[in-house]
This record gives sequence, C-alpha cells and structure tokens, in this order.
Amino acid sequence: MEKTIAISEHLANRLEGYLQQNPHESLSSLLEEILQQKENKSKDKTRFLRIQPAPQGSGYANTSIDHDKLSANIIHQ
Repeated sequence: MEKTIAISEHLANRLEGYLQQNPHESLSSLLEEILQQKENKSKDKTRFLRIQPAPQGSGYANTSIDHDKLSANIIHQ
C-alpha cells in the first residue's frame, strides 16, 4: 500500500540526509523501527525507585550544620 504524507521541509531534509548516510535503511524500515520502539515503550510497566532508610545510629550527627567540619575530619583521618 502506498500513502502520501506531508512533512516539513526541515524534516524532509533531515530524513534525506539520514537515508543518504545510512543507505542500508529505507524509509519503511526506519518507520517500522520507530513504531516498534514507541509501542514497546508504552507496554513497559512503571518502575519505582525504592529507597531504604539508613539504619538508626549510622552516619554522623549534625551533618547539615557542621558539614565542613565533618568533611575535614573524614578527609584527614
């Protein structure tokens, strides 16, 4: 099936340049790859970052207040 689509001159120039640099690809193969990526992306399940709290008593007290002093002590130890 053949279809005609309208694209901007800028996009047409970019597309033409890309296809000239990648002669092994066709417009159809490029569109197929892009659509597959988009379809697979929409199927990806949402992932959440799970941050575990630090154990009680770990770290240093007053770090937010004495951060320069604590950093100097850590470096010189």
